[in-house]
Amino acid sequence: VDLSLKMENLINLSENERKYYSEIIIESSNLLMSIIFDTMDIAKINSGNFRIYPVKFDLNDLMFQIYQNYKPIAEKKNLQLFLENVISKSKVIVSDPAVIERILKKLIDNALKFTKQGWVKFFYKEEDDSIEFFVEDTGIGIPNERREMIFERFTKQPVSQSRNLGGTGLDLSLCHGLVGLMGGKISLLPQKQEGSIFKFTIPLNK
Repeated sequence: VDLSLKMENLINLSENERKYYSEIIIESSNLLMSIIFDTMDIAKINSGNFRIYPVKFDLNDLMFQIYQNYKPIAEKKNLQLFLENVISKSKVIVSDPAVIERILKKLIDNALKFTKQGWVKFFYKEEDDSIEFFVEDTGIGIPNERREMIFERFTKQPVSQSRNLGGTGLDLSLCHGLVGLMGGKISLLPQKQEGSIFKFTIPLNK
């Protein structure tokens, strides 16, 4: 009887209501799949079975593609998304573009998630034998006493009164593992005024 009542309620929903609940179902399914894949990849990293595949690719092209993918997402939240220091000229490097893209997407996802107003910005700087990537936001930030544990696996400790690391802490833990696997380092830089600044470095000679 209960099932019949629920089905009847679903049938009587308006088109907008059906669209609303469909989006919730899709978003929840995508989140679940992301958690499953992230958990599997962390296990691969810990066991030494995750492989890096360096190839030649255009870093500027990759950065612009990421910008194009996230621009409508930011606009939907009434946020500005900036991509800095990327010009039309090619910047060919040898590294794993899929891994770099995944790290950047995780950091940008978190930045957009925890920024209610203002902007999110990402860019890179060239060093002698490495590239430094930055993802900045004007979000709610992370208190100093919580900064040492944000890359720990499966942390559920809130980093502020309104910010919890996605419930599982998998995103930043995976980023930490992937950056380390590529011979680099990831860190949360000291706050200047508000928001957060994440930085990770990828060596180009490994």
